[in-house]
Amino acid sequence: MKIIAGFIYMIALTGALFFFFTLLVACGPVAVQPQLEIKPPARIALSWESSHPERQAWSDALIAELAQKVPDMSKAKDIKTFCPKFELLKPIEKNKAFAEIMVGMAKHESGWKPETAFRECNKTKCVYKECFKHANYGYCMIGDKKYDEGVITSRGLLQMSIHSSMSYGCGLKESSELHDPVKNLNCAVIILDKQIKRTGMMTAQSNYWSVLKSTYSKNHIKEISSHVHKYAEGCK
Repeated sequence: MKIIAGFIYMIALTGALFFFFTLLVACGPVAVQPQLEIKPPARIALSWESSHPERQAWSDALIAELAQKVPDMSKAKDIKTFCPKFELLKPIEKNKAFAEIMVGMAKHESGWKPETAFRECNKTKCVYKECFKHANYGYCMIGDKKYDEGVITSRGLLQMSIHSSMSYGCGLKESSELHDPVKNLNCAVIILDKQIKRTGMMTAQSNYWSVLKSTYSKNHIKEISSHVHKYAEGCK
């Protein structure tokens, strides 16, 4: 019986192999589909990187922070002041346009120097809504006594105070953090986004940065607009 069973098994195996090879010849070789190479999105380079490769990290952080907020920020009624053809741009081009607006702002706020700090004081008189007389600095804008000797001090690329960063929810705890370019830029995007939502404009009188205030005689709206026209493709 074992001999017969083995013989039957061999016949069945031979038949299966014959069927398989017949099918393989009939179908021909199986084509292997080449895998498509997925390329990462092109990096967006910003104008301040020229001759300064260390600023690439600034650009990457700024673009990343803007990516989630530009759809809302694009609702600014005065965006065409800086980019006349903004509505025609692709999403990635809109991100770059906003980034170059902020690069232009930083140029006039700090000269692109993260170490910049400015005490909001005047030696001879109070030029703010509220002041206190500091023994060394004159008449200064009042701040929390826990920070910067109670003096409002603007710091970093976009010249913001620790008091402002806290009130806008930037998550910073120490004044020194504002000298970190990435943290400074992230906070600036948060502030700009919130002021656009509040006023509907980038150049409103009540907005944060004097370089953008249309009613301020020493604003730099024209210069920032020219900067964007030059470096953000498709704006002009």
